[in-house]
Amino acid sequence: MITAAGLIGLGALPAYFLHRLLTVFKVMRYGLKAEAECVEVQVSSGREDTSYHHVFEFDAADGRRIRFSEDVSQGIQRGYRTVVHYHPANPERTATIASREDLAPILLPAFGLLVTGFLWIAFLPAAFS
Repeated sequence: MITAAGLIGLGALPAYFLHRLLTVFKVMRYGLKAEAECVEVQVSSGREDTSYHHVFEFDAADGRRIRFSEDVSQGIQRGYRTVVHYHPANPERTATIASREDLAPILLPAFGLLVTGFLWIAFLPAAFS
């Protein structure tokens, strides 16, 4: 039996992934561009894998220095420079380095949406029976 909290969580995840995916596509098409630099690479090792978390900084059009994080290709090192796309009204939450060279910012939310969509299909009938 699925609890109400589980059902809410199961609904929130696809919504989050869909929102992030649409945001990335929107800012890639209509957002502003700036040059960003990788200022920090955080590495965390588990029993079976290693995760890389990248922190980037860039100067927004209004002069603010924006710092954001994004999980991208593991080959990116500190000092790496790239183009960032962002919406000027909220650069902290919309910034992405997604591009043809680095599809990870697109593929990760797409994969999350796919997995949570399958979970919805698998568990929704059980929730109402």
